[in-house]
Amino acid sequence: MAQALDELGRLARGLRPTVLDDLGLRAALERHTSEQAWLFGFQVTFDATRLGRRRLPRPVETAFYRVAQEALANAARHADARLVRIELERDRESVRLTVTDDGCGFEVGRVLEASGHLGLHGIRERATLVGGRAEIRSRPGEGTTVTVVAPLRATSRPRRK
Repeated sequence: MAQALDELGRLARGLRPTVLDDLGLRAALERHTSEQAWLFGFQVTFDATRLGRRRLPRPVETAFYRVAQEALANAARHADARLVRIELERDRESVRLTVTDDGCGFEVGRVLEASGHLGLHGIRERATLVGGRAEIRSRPGEGTTVTVVAPLRATSRPRRK
């Protein structure tokens, strides 16, 4: 029973690590990418120089963390990637996360239509939940790029009559 509780706690921290709450997305991704690089033996470069110092809205931080987590897992499990590049950048209106790998690539349409590939659908769903959009570009033999863009300002909802 104690082992099961320990495992549950580890899984929960993986979904939303305390460093994300305490220090923000930049620090959480720096830690996660270095752990994944060591664990799976690929090189990760992380660039957040154009992110700025202000914290992102909490839902955006969570969504972007989970998207990066899924993209890194895909690079490790499916792509046989040697190099993964993660970039975070912000402008006045939006924030962008780009994860690029040099792995084997795939046919995006075919994979999205196939059942059992929930990770890519989850990436799109997470982007939508924060008012953003996700783009997944890949071709066999050419690696994969996942880009998520989310607005920084809350979108206004239509008023009810």
